[in-house]
This record gives sequence, C-alpha cells and structure tokens, in this order.
Amino acid sequence: MKKKIIYLLTVVVLFISSSCNNDFLEENKKQVDGYHLDTPLFVQPVSAYTEASVTLPDLKNKGFRILQYPKIIHFETFDGHIDESGKLSFRIKVDAYDNPVQLEPQNLGSIILNVEEFGLLSINVQSINWGMPKASVRETLVDFDLLRDRKELRIENFADGILFYKLTKKPSWLEVSKSSWDSDNIKTGDVNYLEPNRYYTLFLIPDADELSPGVHEGEIVFETSDPEHPLLKINVKIRERTYENPETMIPIEGEVVDAEFDKTTNTAVFITRNPAKLVAFNADTGMKKEKLLDKNPYCVGLSAESNTILLGESGQMKFIDLSTFTVKEKVVLPYIVVDIVDGENGHYYYSNKEGEIYSFNLSSKEVKKQFIADSFGYGIKADILLKVGNKSQLALTGSFVSPNGFYLIDAAVPDDLKLVHYWHESFGKKLLTSEDCKYLFSFTSSIYKFPDENTGNTIHLLGELSLQSHTGITWMHHSALTSSVWISYSPYDPSQSWFKEVIAEYDDKTFDLKRTIALNEYVATYNGTKDYYHTSARYFFSTKAGNKLFLIKNIDVASPPADTWHIEIIDVST
Repeated sequence: MKKKIIYLLTVVVLFISSSCNNDFLEENKKQVDGYHLDTPLFVQPVSAYTEASVTLPDLKNKGFRILQYPKIIHFETFDGHIDESGKLSFRIKVDAYDNPVQLEPQNLGSIILNVEEFGLLSINVQSINWGMPKASVRETLVDFDLLRDRKELRIENFADGILFYKLTKKPSWLEVSKSSWDSDNIKTGDVNYLEPNRYYTLFLIPDADELSPGVHEGEIVFETSDPEHPLLKINVKIRERTYENPETMIPIEGEVVDAEFDKTTNTAVFITRNPAKLVAFNADTGMKKEKLLDKNPYCVGLSAESNTILLGESGQMKFIDLSTFTVKEKVVLPYIVVDIVDGENGHYYYSNKEGEIYSFNLSSKEVKKQFIADSFGYGIKADILLKVGNKSQLALTGSFVSPNGFYLIDAAVPDDLKLVHYWHESFGKKLLTSEDCKYLFSFTSSIYKFPDENTGNTIHLLGELSLQSHTGITWMHHSALTSSVWISYSPYDPSQSWFKEVIAEYDDKTFDLKRTIALNEYVATYNGTKDYYHTSARYFFSTKAGNKLFLIKNIDVASPPADTWHIEIIDVST
C-alpha cells in the first residue's frame, strides 16, 4: 500500500525571476493522477544541461521514468535512479520565455514521473521574477530632540523590481509603524515588500517614558533584497530632559526692574526688587557683583564715561562707582525717581512718577525743577528721558499717555531747558536709538531718522521691520559693529498654537531679516509645577565685539506673573 512521504527539493537551477507559458509536448498533454510534491521546482532559462534533484527519504534505490513535462524543459535522459540516500536527480535545460516582474510565482506546469514500486509523482514547475530593486531612504538621521511626535520615514524603490525589506534592528525606545495614527507596528524580523517604482511612508514613534535624562542615540536597520544596498541604516536621536538648567543659565533673585549695558567692559548693570539689589555682571569673565539697597530701585543708567552708575530709587538718587560699587553721591528726595540721564554738561536730569523733570548740578549739589513750556505755555509732563548723542539736547516722552509724544529739548543752558519741537508720535516704553543716535526705534517696529531742530512736523520714516503676526515687541538693541538691529518679540507659533517669543536680527541699512533665534526654555516651579517654560528676553544687549548677546530673561507665563529671572549669554557669531 502506498504511504505519504516527506519531500525535500534541492534546486540546482539558479533561483531567479523568470516566466514561460504552459505549452506541453503533444504526447504529454494527457492528465495523470498521482502524488503531488508540495515544494515546486523553480527554473530559469539555461542553455546547458544542469542538474536538479529531489530528496525523497522514503524512496531509496528505485528507478524512475519521466512521463510528462512542460515543453520548454528538455531532459538529457528520461530514465534515472534514486540513490541510497533518496536523492532523485535529473539534468535539464530550459528554453527562454517571457516572464514579467511580479510578486507571485508563475505556474509553468508539472513534471510527472513514474517511480518504481511507488507509482506516479508530480513536481510543479514555477518561475518567479522579482526584477532588480533599488532600495533607498530619504532620511539618514532622524532627530526627535525634545519632541515626541511621530516622524516620517520614507522607503523608496524607484526601479523595475520588487523590493523585500525586513526590520532587523531598532532602539528599544522607538517603534516603527505603518500607520500615521494607529499602532500598526512592524516587528523585528517581519518581511515586507514594495512594488516597482513606489515608495512607502513609515512612521517612527518615540517612547521616552523609561529613558534617563540626556541624549540617546540608536540605529534603525532594514535588510533588503537589493544586492547593491543590502542594508538601509537610519540613525535616530532623542533627548530626555534633565529638569535642571545648564550652568550657562544664571538665576537672578527677585524681579528685574531695569537694566543697562557698558560695552567698553561688556558689563551688564541691572536692579531688582524683592530683594532690592544692584547687580553688575561681566559677560566676558562671568564675574558678578551685588549690592543690597536700602530703598526700592526704579531705574538704572550709566554716566557718559560709563564709570558711574546712576540709580533712581524711592525717595533718593545715588551715584555709584561701577568698579567698586561705592556710593559717590546720594541725594535724598521727596518722590520716586523713575528715569535719570547724564547731560554731559555737569548736570544730570531725572524724572519722577508725576512726569516732572529735574536737573541736578553735581558740583553745587543743586536740584532744580525744570518748567519746560509747550507751544501753548503749559508745562511738559514726561517720565522717559534720553540724552541725544553728543549734542546738548534731551529727548523726552511719557509712559502715561498714548500716543506718548516725542519732545526734543534744548539743554544748552543746563538748568534752563527749552522745547525745540514736539511730534505727536508713539515710541513705546523706552527711547531706544542706534549706537550713533542717528536712528530712533519704535516698539511698533518702525525705524525713524532721529529728528533735529530742522525736522518738520513729520519724523522721517526710514523703514519697517517685517514681523510675523505677533503680540508686541519686548526689547530692541543696535549693534553697529555687525550692522544689526536686534529685537525680541512673540510671533505666532503653529506648533504651539500660541505666541512664542524669539529674537530676530535685521540689517540696519536695508531692514531685511537676517535670522531668527529661538529662546531656550527654563526649568522653574510655577504654580506648584516644575517644568520647562518658554522664556521672554525682557532686556538684552550686544557685546562690544558683536559676537554675543547678553540676555536677561523671565519665564513667559500669563497669570499670575512669575519672578523667575535669569541670565543667559548666547553666541551669535555665526
């Protein structure tokens, strides 16, 4: 009685894609019943006789005869013998045939043999042509940084061949998915294919929950059927936050009220409340000096020679040596000093909260209230002061009205100030100019030619800084050495669906945008939650060489406000 046996096929004919038709010799078209070998014989055109063999462990030392076969196959002999190991072999050659590139094998018919003492055995003949694929990827580095969104990875096969690829390696913190939204993940060892001249987009999904703080790197590896590119390798990186600020961010205690910068020594001078302090920080050396104040400060400035700090406080005004922090002069007053400038004529000019302007003669110690009549004979009210370059002039404006106006004042007679001209314009919370005092900056992004006594009723507009949709300009600064106008402002950030502050650099002649710099986040505890928070550069200054920006920042939160101020010095040389 015939029994079922296990078949093992050994193919000596090269395993490669081909095709042929199902034509048979006329004498072999008769169908014959018998055992069918599950494993097919794959063939390709070959002009010389080549051995093909089948191992049949249960059929040893038996003769066989070829009875039926496809027309394209030619046998060297139709008779053969199965040896003592069960190896059934025959020598064949195969005619050329048409075989298009396709995924599934093409059936070419069957070889039917009559085996001694067993009967009929059928071997299916197939041809397969997967062509010559070309494997490639668009990205060789995928850097998630702090983002946890899915990123695309595109596998391409722009050639006339079917590409098989298998994921063999990936980091433990990453999944590779076929879906842009679901978790249809590819497992290591899974074989996938890509048809000719196609690409497929995979999605890389980070899972950083178990990662330690720091930067983690890994590699995604696909094995492919492309002999020229058997491996596709993609480097991947991710950064897990430490919830600690770097040493380059120096915390400031209290609330920063005002700031100035001395470019001759690259020293920032600023004042804080809660606690009330005067602070000087050198951007080159990192050295910091502090002085506790006995009164709440409101404004800080520098003398014309930048060697004396001008400090306005509640009920007094001080002149402090920049290098030693010793008080050179103290003037007790019955009001709050909110702004102070060096008139460079032996006099200093300051304002109080009521918008009154005073002069102080350092030699005689005389304080004199200045009545500056406007065109109608009324006294000018202003609390924001600016010394105009090397001229005997002041510029005044007010923070308590809008538009706050712009007053040009003659200070040729130091203790008798006179109005030169008034322009009904708004320039914002501070009068900021270019280093040579030729440009006047507006917090509305307009750049004006600094007016003088010959300017008409309209201040000449030089240009506008192109800004995205934003919530306002925070600060502006000019660097003559790099011909740059720097601003900090908050454009709309689609990734955050909110406004996020940046620093932007513009050419000071064309006013074209040069670049935009994202502000680093800061780790703070706000409303009981420790996290990374967006920041705002409330004050910043370019160093003497123009290669660094000295930033005084706070975290950017809505309500309640926070006092999480800090210093950061960033390199802007490239």
